[in-house]
Amino acid sequence: MSEDSSSLAKIVEAFVVVVILLAFLGLSQYIPLATNVFVFVFVDHVQGLVVGAIIFGILGTLASKEVKVGGFTFSVGAILGVMLQYYLFH
Repeated sequence: MSEDSSSLAKIVEAFVVVVILLAFLGLSQYIPLATNVFVFVFVDHVQGLVVGAIIFGILGTLASKEVKVGGFTFSVGAILGVMLQYYLFH
């Protein structure tokens, strides 16, 4: 199993555990909130995977280049990925 699919599986597993815990604790009124959070995180993760594939497909190794600004290190691919994800999906 690839790293990306295992992270998706972990998101699903975390959702199932949270829903079961809410049910056992008698807090079933919070299950719709947990579902909304799960859907947001899951969809955002899948969108990030799609955009990451597009960015790395276009830029290749340039997407892995890091830029230091002040004390912070930024990845060119990550910055362009965030901008493309916002442009495509929001």
